[in-house]
Amino acid sequence: MDNSTTPSRPTPVISDETPHAERPKLRGRPTKQHAPVIDLDILKVATELFADKGYAATSMEAIATKVGIAKRTLYTRYPDKITLFRDVLETIIRTAAVPEPMAFPDMRTCLMFHTENYFIIASDPSMKVIRTLGAAEVMGLPEIALIAEEMTRDIGINPIAQTIRDTAQRTGLTVSDPEFIAASILDMAAGHFNRVQVLKLRSDFASFKFAADRIVNLLMAGIAEENNRRAKT
Repeated sequence: MDNSTTPSRPTPVISDETPHAERPKLRGRPTKQHAPVIDLDILKVATELFADKGYAATSMEAIATKVGIAKRTLYTRYPDKITLFRDVLETIIRTAAVPEPMAFPDMRTCLMFHTENYFIIASDPSMKVIRTLGAAEVMGLPEIALIAEEMTRDIGINPIAQTIRDTAQRTGLTVSDPEFIAASILDMAAGHFNRVQVLKLRSDFASFKFAADRIVNLLMAGIAEENNRRAKT
């Protein structure tokens, strides 16, 4: 009996009850009571500025000024901008992470889930921080490229590959390189999503579902060919 279920897809969000703009500016050393509020405000403001201006054009001074704290208060928490940026990305990705079942009932359901899930997460406004990281900026900042690669592997490729591996074992399919299939899902979905954004094409869920279906058709054709070759040997 198949007890697997399709988990709900949470929306990535950094939220708090009171927007930072409505809070009084703090003077002097922050109290223990204010510390959690400041921590959240720093993440919210940094997320906004990185999304609007990009990584390179956002300064630590601008973040501190908008939060309403001294630069030394910010540097006490984050020794440099790259550390703060990593924390912003990790917060966004962590809230977007989806708990996966051990295996899906069939491979097509598995691949469709992951492809559609990419489009849902990528469409969320909080993901603008990641979308603003253009190729030129990433290429010019090796530390950003390393963070992006690490997160893509740990949050994207590895968990997707594991569900592909589990599903293949459960259904008797041969998938010799689950990591390649997982990376292909992310690469093709990201390519389509970026094209939609640049050309301002239709971007509702129905259109993304159609694109997901086409992507999965290509991947399933490759898996079928691999299994046909195996059957002939």
